[in-house]
Amino acid sequence: MNDLVVFLAAAALAHALALWLRLPAIPVLILAGLGLSATPWAPSHDFSFALVEAGVAFLVFNAGIELQPRRFARHLPAVLWVAIGQFVIVGLAGILFARHLGFSDAASIYAGFAISASSTLVVIRHLRSQQSQVVLGSHRHDCHDCYP
Repeated sequence: MNDLVVFLAAAALAHALALWLRLPAIPVLILAGLGLSATPWAPSHDFSFALVEAGVAFLVFNAGIELQPRRFARHLPAVLWVAIGQFVIVGLAGILFARHLGFSDAASIYAGFAISASSTLVVIRHLRSQQSQVVLGSHRHDCHDCYP
């Protein structure tokens, strides 16, 4: 129970900080979790591992819900190169950063995957907040070439 309280308190503080600084919440939450793990108040390894598994599953599931392949089917080769490149580059950066902080190989890989998955969601949220619905397909506006 104490692990859950510490986890929720750290997440609430990180989220408040993200709002105050007008930053995307997901990267701030990931950094807060990485920082919390280096303190004596860090939740147990088993609890953290369970949270990481659940969090990555939710992030990937949410990305699947948000991204609809029929919107970019015509540009599939370019989309695949960009998506795979972004996922690999951001994931490797996350893995290297976690290793630099002293995390084990397994924990670093989980952190790298979590950062890769969440970076996609950050881009989607940013595009939605910047009236870029044309890119995401929410509205057609005047972009007649955007749709097959």
